[in-house]
Amino acid sequence: MTYQGIKLRLHPNQDQQLKIKLNFGCNRFVWNQMLTMLMMRYQNNSKAKFLKVFDLNNLLPALKTEYQWLKDAESTSLQVTNHDLIEAFKQFFKQQRGFPKFKSRKYPKQSYQCKAVNHNIKVVITNSPEQLPTNPGENFVQN
Repeated sequence: MTYQGIKLRLHPNQDQQLKIKLNFGCNRFVWNQMLTMLMMRYQNNSKAKFLKVFDLNNLLPALKTEYQWLKDAESTSLQVTNHDLIEAFKQFFKQQRGFPKFKSRKYPKQSYQCKAVNHNIKVVITNSPEQLPTNPGENFVQN
């Protein structure tokens, strides 16, 4: 099985730009909340078992009820954020990387990832625009 990557340049309208920025903020917030929770958990009980991605993903519904605006973000991108945080900790424990840092709005590179679930991402290489999750009808050009 061969994996193929495609570089794309997005041309979102104003509403889509707002949704993209919302996803940036929500993913940053989830990263910082989960990092704080993991640090506090370790300080309170250093012998406690380290949480896995599944455990962090089970905490997402509780976060969404506490912070209603998190429901507007794409759910798979929040799960990927949890996965990235756990991977950052694994790299730290293997002493290959430094301790995971808090995310800042001021950092110039803002990004988020999403998973392809139930065909929510469609890429058809033609002259017609492709479809991205949560941003239907968004136009982009293949580079």
